[in-house]
Amino acid sequence: MNRRLTTWTAALALAVSGVAAAQEQATVLKRDGSRVSGRFEAWNRNNNSLYLRLSLADQRIIPVGEVAVLEVGGNADNLPANEIEAARGGDHVLVMRSGDIVRGRLENIEGGEGSGTDGVRQLAFKANEGPERRARFSDVRRLYFGNFPSSLGSGTATTLPAAVPDEPAVPPGAVRVGANARWVN
Repeated sequence: MNRRLTTWTAALALAVSGVAAAQEQATVLKRDGSRVSGRFEAWNRNNNSLYLRLSLADQRIIPVGEVAVLEVGGNADNLPANEIEAARGGDHVLVMRSGDIVRGRLENIEGGEGSGTDGVRQLAFKANEGPERRARFSDVRRLYFGNFPSSLGSGTATTLPAAVPDEPAVPPGAVRVGANARWVN
Protein backbone atom coordinates (compact mmCIF):
# COMPACT_ATOMS: atom_id res chain seq x y z
CA MET A 1 0.00 0.00 0.00
CA ASN A 2 2.82 2.41 0.90
CA ARG A 3 4.55 1.73 -2.42
CA ARG A 4 1.31 2.40 -4.35
CA LEU A 5 0.82 5.69 -2.48
CA THR A 6 4.41 6.71 -3.29
CA THR A 7 3.87 5.88 -6.98
CA TRP A 8 0.66 7.96 -7.11
CA THR A 9 2.35 10.84 -5.31
CA ALA A 10 5.24 10.79 -7.79
CA ALA A 11 2.82 10.66 -10.74
CA LEU A 12 0.86 13.62 -9.37
CA ALA A 13 4.06 15.62 -8.85
CA LEU A 14 5.12 14.92 -12.44
CA ALA A 15 1.70 15.94 -13.76
CA VAL A 16 1.73 19.21 -11.81
CA SER A 17 5.29 20.02 -12.88
CA GLY A 18 4.33 19.23 -16.50
CA VAL A 19 1.57 21.83 -16.36
CA ALA A 20 3.97 24.41 -14.96
CA ALA A 21 6.57 23.58 -17.59
CA ALA A 22 3.98 23.97 -20.35
CA GLN A 23 3.35 27.57 -19.33
CA GLU A 24 5.75 30.13 -20.73
CA GLN A 25 8.11 32.01 -18.46
CA ALA A 26 7.61 35.73 -19.00
CA THR A 27 8.70 39.06 -17.59
CA VAL A 28 6.69 42.26 -17.55
CA LEU A 29 8.69 45.49 -17.51
CA LYS A 30 6.31 48.04 -16.09
CA ARG A 31 6.27 51.70 -17.06
CA ASP A 32 7.57 52.63 -13.60
CA GLY A 33 10.71 50.50 -14.21
CA SER A 34 9.76 47.58 -11.96
CA ARG A 35 9.76 44.00 -13.23
CA VAL A 36 7.51 41.04 -12.52
CA SER A 37 8.59 37.56 -13.68
CA GLY A 38 6.59 34.36 -13.60
CA ARG A 39 4.59 31.95 -15.69
CA PHE A 40 2.31 33.69 -18.18
CA GLU A 41 -1.29 32.60 -17.59
CA ALA A 42 -3.57 34.89 -19.60
CA TRP A 43 -4.55 38.24 -20.97
CA ASN A 44 -8.02 39.04 -19.67
CA ARG A 45 -9.53 41.36 -22.26
CA ASN A 46 -12.52 42.16 -20.02
CA ASN A 47 -10.35 43.94 -17.45
CA ASN A 48 -7.40 44.47 -19.86
CA SER A 49 -4.90 42.82 -17.52
CA LEU A 50 -2.08 40.30 -17.80
CA TYR A 51 -1.94 37.41 -15.35
CA LEU A 52 1.44 36.06 -14.21
CA ARG A 53 1.85 33.18 -11.76
CA LEU A 54 4.88 33.76 -9.52
CA SER A 55 4.14 30.78 -7.28
CA LEU A 56 1.24 28.54 -6.38
CA ALA A 57 0.01 31.16 -3.90
CA ASP A 58 1.05 34.30 -5.79
CA GLN A 59 -0.69 35.39 -8.97
CA ARG A 60 -0.09 38.94 -10.18
CA ILE A 61 -2.73 40.82 -12.14
CA ILE A 62 -1.09 43.67 -14.06
CA PRO A 63 -3.21 46.24 -15.92
CA VAL A 64 -1.97 46.54 -19.52
CA GLY A 65 -1.78 50.32 -19.08
CA GLU A 66 1.10 49.75 -16.64
CA VAL A 67 3.00 47.43 -19.04
CA ALA A 68 5.83 48.74 -21.23
CA VAL A 69 7.16 45.34 -22.40
CA LEU A 70 6.18 41.69 -22.12
CA GLU A 71 9.20 39.46 -22.74
CA VAL A 72 8.68 35.73 -23.25
CA GLY A 73 11.41 33.60 -21.72
CA GLY A 74 13.67 36.48 -20.70
CA ASN A 75 13.98 39.17 -18.06
CA ALA A 76 13.40 42.29 -20.22
CA ASP A 77 16.91 43.67 -19.96
CA ASN A 78 19.27 44.61 -22.80
CA LEU A 79 16.45 45.97 -24.92
CA PRO A 80 17.80 46.79 -28.40
CA ALA A 81 17.78 50.43 -29.47
CA ASN A 82 15.89 49.77 -32.71
CA GLU A 83 13.06 48.10 -30.77
CA ILE A 84 12.87 50.92 -28.22
CA GLU A 85 12.71 53.55 -30.97
CA ALA A 86 9.94 51.62 -32.75
CA ALA A 87 8.02 51.36 -29.45
CA ARG A 88 8.16 55.10 -28.65
CA GLY A 89 5.13 55.72 -30.88
CA GLY A 90 1.56 54.67 -30.17
CA ASP A 91 1.78 51.30 -31.98
CA HIS A 92 2.37 48.01 -30.29
CA VAL A 93 5.59 46.38 -31.49
CA LEU A 94 5.84 42.61 -31.87
CA VAL A 95 9.37 41.17 -31.93
CA MET A 96 9.64 37.55 -33.04
CA ARG A 97 12.45 35.14 -32.16
CA SER A 98 13.18 35.04 -35.90
CA GLY A 99 14.12 38.73 -35.71
CA ASP A 100 10.99 40.07 -37.44
CA ILE A 101 9.71 43.36 -35.99
CA VAL A 102 6.08 44.21 -36.72
CA ARG A 103 4.19 47.38 -35.77
CA GLY A 104 0.47 47.17 -35.18
CA ARG A 105 -1.92 46.19 -32.40
CA LEU A 106 -2.26 43.13 -30.14
CA GLU A 107 -5.61 41.51 -30.89
CA ASN A 108 -5.62 38.45 -28.64
CA ILE A 109 -3.63 35.93 -26.63
CA GLU A 110 -5.46 32.63 -26.43
CA GLY A 111 -5.02 28.97 -25.56
CA GLY A 112 -2.37 27.31 -23.45
CA GLU A 113 -2.22 26.20 -19.85
CA GLY A 114 -3.93 28.50 -17.38
CA SER A 115 -6.23 30.03 -20.00
CA GLY A 116 -9.18 27.70 -19.47
CA THR A 117 -8.85 26.33 -23.01
CA ASP A 118 -6.81 23.54 -24.51
CA GLY A 119 -4.11 23.82 -27.09
CA VAL A 120 -1.00 25.82 -27.79
CA ARG A 121 -0.98 29.42 -26.63
CA GLN A 122 -1.13 31.77 -29.62
CA LEU A 123 -0.92 35.48 -30.13
CA ALA A 124 -2.99 37.34 -32.73
CA PHE A 125 -1.46 40.61 -33.91
CA LYS A 126 -2.91 43.00 -36.49
CA ALA A 127 -0.03 44.53 -38.43
CA ASN A 128 -0.34 48.13 -39.64
CA GLU A 129 0.47 46.86 -43.09
CA GLY A 130 -0.80 43.42 -44.00
CA PRO A 131 -3.08 40.78 -42.58
CA GLU A 132 -3.48 39.65 -39.00
CA ARG A 133 -0.50 37.61 -37.91
CA ARG A 134 -0.90 34.57 -35.68
CA ALA A 135 2.12 33.15 -33.88
CA ARG A 136 2.87 30.62 -31.20
CA PHE A 137 3.47 32.50 -27.98
CA SER A 138 6.78 30.66 -27.60
CA ASP A 139 7.93 32.16 -30.96
CA VAL A 140 7.48 35.68 -29.57
CA ARG A 141 10.53 37.36 -28.05
CA ARG A 142 8.98 40.65 -26.89
CA LEU A 143 5.80 42.65 -27.14
CA TYR A 144 6.01 46.40 -26.55
CA PHE A 145 2.73 48.08 -25.64
CA GLY A 146 3.53 51.42 -27.28
CA ASN A 147 4.47 54.85 -25.94
CA PHE A 148 7.65 53.40 -24.46
CA PRO A 149 8.69 55.66 -21.55
CA SER A 150 11.83 57.68 -22.17
CA SER A 151 12.79 57.10 -18.53
CA LEU A 152 13.25 53.36 -19.26
CA GLY A 153 15.67 53.59 -22.14
CA SER A 154 17.75 56.16 -23.92
CA GLY A 155 17.28 54.60 -27.34
CA THR A 156 20.46 52.58 -27.00
CA ALA A 157 20.75 49.04 -25.77
CA THR A 158 20.99 48.93 -22.00
CA THR A 159 24.09 46.84 -21.41
CA LEU A 160 26.91 47.16 -18.93
CA PRO A 161 30.10 48.58 -20.36
CA ALA A 162 33.15 46.37 -20.78
CA ALA A 163 35.79 46.63 -18.10
CA VAL A 164 38.34 49.36 -18.70
CA PRO A 165 41.91 47.94 -18.69
CA ASP A 166 43.19 50.46 -16.10
CA GLU A 167 40.32 49.83 -13.67
CA PRO A 168 40.81 47.41 -10.78
CA ALA A 169 38.89 44.13 -10.97
CA VAL A 170 35.52 44.00 -9.23
CA PRO A 171 35.92 42.15 -5.90
CA PRO A 172 33.75 39.05 -5.29
CA GLY A 173 30.24 39.99 -4.22
CA ALA A 174 30.46 43.52 -5.64
CA VAL A 175 28.47 44.77 -8.62
CA ARG A 176 29.79 47.11 -11.32
CA VAL A 177 27.06 49.51 -12.46
CA GLY A 178 27.72 51.45 -15.62
CA ALA A 179 26.76 55.12 -15.65
CA ASN A 180 24.55 54.45 -18.68
CA ALA A 181 22.71 51.50 -17.09
CA ARG A 182 19.10 52.13 -16.11
CA TRP A 183 18.73 48.81 -14.27
CA VAL A 184 21.00 46.23 -12.73
CA ASN A 185 19.41 43.00 -11.59
